[in-house]
Amino acid sequence: MKPRAYHSKKHGVVKLATNKDGSLKVKKKTGGAAPYKKGYRFECKVRTALRDKGWFVHRQHSSAFPDLICIKKGIREIITNSIINFHEVRFVEAKCNKYISKKERVRFKEYADYGECLVAYPRKIGKKSEIVICDLDYKEVEVL
Repeated sequence: MKPRAYHSKKHGVVKLATNKDGSLKVKKKTGGAAPYKKGYRFECKVRTALRDKGWFVHRQHSSAFPDLICIKKGIREIITNSIINFHEVRFVEAKCNKYISKKERVRFKEYADYGECLVAYPRKIGKKSEIVICDLDYKEVEVL
């Protein structure tokens, strides 16, 4: 019997093979809900850490780009007897593997006129991990 494959929402693509006795066994699982959940949990950690630093953070739903839009009220400056409010804006893409695709880099360039485009990734130090925020050239901007 030829190996079969099927797709499920929970497990992704599951390839089946037959044993010598004719029964089916799972040969390989790829994708599915597990990578999405891992990314979602990391996004939530980044969101919480930025909120603790005083940022207003909006998380985009359904894997939209960028993952987080962050706004922080800036310093008021008095220029020619008028008070101006400045707001700092960040577009943050949370990555568990630190890799930014070419497609995402192009999308980031579209957002660059409106705010700072950053990538957040986890870095392990011993048993603990910290969140590193860097720019597109992987220069560290902030460690949370």
